[in-house]
Amino acid sequence: MSVGPEAGRTMSSARLAAVTTAAVLAACAAGERGARDAGAEACRPCHARAAEAGRARPVVHAPFARGPCEACHRPHPAGGGAAATVAPAAELCLGCHPGTLPERARRHGAIAARGCTGCHAPHAAGEARLLVAPAAALCGGCHPPEPLRAAHGGNAPSAATCRRCHGAHAGARDKLLPDVVHPVLGECYLCHPGPGAPGAAGPPR
Repeated sequence: MSVGPEAGRTMSSARLAAVTTAAVLAACAAGERGARDAGAEACRPCHARAAEAGRARPVVHAPFARGPCEACHRPHPAGGGAAATVAPAAELCLGCHPGTLPERARRHGAIAARGCTGCHAPHAAGEARLLVAPAAALCGGCHPPEPLRAAHGGNAPSAATCRRCHGAHAGARDKLLPDVVHPVLGECYLCHPGPGAPGAAGPPR
């Protein structure tokens, strides 16, 4: 099928636009890679060993894996100590995890005291969710067994199961409980009798 000169010019313009767009996108991607590589080169002389060790850990934070370092850190002089972050740590975290701390929810006191990095490693970790230690150890570090037992009517819940009832970051109700609670929660001792009660030594009914 033949086309007229005008149609041919239109098709040529369209092809030129497509080729130009592809070239621009490729140049942008190359520029981004170049900037990232340049940033990595600036950090590598001092931080290569730590970066390689981090990337070899079981769980690696995606921003750390892909870089560049300057996305979170300000460059600093050699020997100048830890690199400052480009914004407060919590602000950086919430930039990628905006729903973690709802505005009207009750927040976990550990976050106010130690920030996100009190429980999560910013680069890499050996635990799921970048936890700096197993969840049971983290919860148990702030909630020792005896106070925990007293708070649960004499029962000793496993720290490994805290998140079944309590939010790790925030909750809709006191004690970081969810908005919708198992209906027997108000009558815990129907299933979990306290010490000395009938059936206390046995499993929940």
